[in-house]
Amino acid sequence: MSVIVSLTSTSTRMELLKYTLLSLMDQDYPAFRIYLSLSKEPYLIDSGVKVLPPWLNDMVSIGKLEVYWVKNTGPYRKLLPIINQVEDDDLLVTCDDDVIYGRGWLSSLIESATEYPKHVVCGRGRTVKKSIFSSRPQTYLHWPLAHGGATGFDIVPTGVGGVVYNKNLLDMDFINKKEFMDLAPRQDDLWFNKARELLNTPVHISEKAGSFLFPINAPGALFDNNAFSKKSSKRFRIISALQEKAQGLAGRLGLPICSNDVAYSNINRYVKKRGSQI
Repeated sequence: MSVIVSLTSTSTRMELLKYTLLSLMDQDYPAFRIYLSLSKEPYLIDSGVKVLPPWLNDMVSIGKLEVYWVKNTGPYRKLLPIINQVEDDDLLVTCDDDVIYGRGWLSSLIESATEYPKHVVCGRGRTVKKSIFSSRPQTYLHWPLAHGGATGFDIVPTGVGGVVYNKNLLDMDFINKKEFMDLAPRQDDLWFNKARELLNTPVHISEKAGSFLFPINAPGALFDNNAFSKKSSKRFRIISALQEKAQGLAGRLGLPICSNDVAYSNINRYVKKRGSQI
């Protein structure tokens, strides 16, 4: 059995990636490899990585990290196509490129995966919450974080905490279908989760891994409230409050109010339509 940590990144996030990779290379787990999938062609918000920065070449020269040039499928590159190339007993651990992972993160995930070999193990996940009036799920924004140690079929692993995959626990035919690029181009977690659901594989949240997560706050555009007068600012707050209440009600009723809701619905409709062909 080999342990492989796999992640991807984009042209504008290379500086964040540096710190994530440093934290991964400092893990206390004794033997593992890091696979970084990058692309030269643009896709979505990624303009493509044309040349590796010197610091990344230096990391590769150490020997633990390998860079793979793959077709640009956005966030899906953390699992595809690498999962098709690993052995049946390998553990493939995906993670995000904007998190500093404490030294015990990988060890805690592998410990849990060893204890729960028939589960997809993760460091963080959300529990699907049903609508108050029907069996439809509420908006993704209302799905609560599952507590450490939780186990179940209705938990959706999220990438930030790391997810441990064994290919035998996923519907490999489904996961490789190219429709994900149209149905859920940015929601890789939801697509991978459906591949788990189709084989009735439960999820286990590692009790310890969540304590080793330190997300990096990336700089972004700030909204300048000073551009508004007190009067217009007050009006803006009132309108925002009303919109928030309306969206909250719609979300509880199971109506889509965010892109994750749309992707989740798209995936479920696709599976239902294809049925046994999946």
